[in-house]
Amino acid sequence: MRYKITLDKMGGEYCVSTIPRDTIKYWSQRNEDDLKEHLIADSIPDVPKKHCLYPFYEQDSLIHTCGVELSPYNRLTVSDVDTGEEVFECTLDEDYIKDNGWEVEENTVLSHVDIRPS
Repeated sequence: MRYKITLDKMGGEYCVSTIPRDTIKYWSQRNEDDLKEHLIADSIPDVPKKHCLYPFYEQDSLIHTCGVELSPYNRLTVSDVDTGEEVFECTLDEDYIKDNGWEVEENTVLSHVDIRPS
């Protein structure tokens, strides 16, 4: 048998990369909304090429991960690929799920990623 595992609903994305010090200085002197707009759509017309971060997901030193939150609003479903039958389903706030999950600390220093079992 083949099974399909689905984790769904709400989650987040975590990206860490290094950028040159002068690029940090450039963006720290601009409006935060400009930076957000630049990272998502590259629609800020006056950004010098050397300070361009778009597309952020193509940065050379990028560490990128995403996933669902361990919350009652999200669920894990296991389905039989051949029949489509759901053979298991649970919300992601169950203790046995949380006890085996990994957590990225909110106050992580950007020079490294601090991942530890929750």
